[in-house]
Amino acid sequence: MRVTRAQTACPQILSAYDAVCVRAQAEGRSPGVAPREVYFADWAGLGETDPACDVALPLSG
Repeated sequence: MRVTRAQTACPQILSAYDAVCVRAQAEGRSPGVAPREVYFADWAGLGETDPACDVALPLSG
């Protein structure tokens, strides 16, 4: 789930963690490991509403 720079703050980012877990459950999938944050943007140049991070949930088999 992609989140903006503003959404990376706690507790806002926790809703993204919840969303990826709910999606996996809805598709009948099981987590392979713990969710993680993948930062892909140049943090210094970001505005608060710019995409900054993906919350990812690696799935098993």
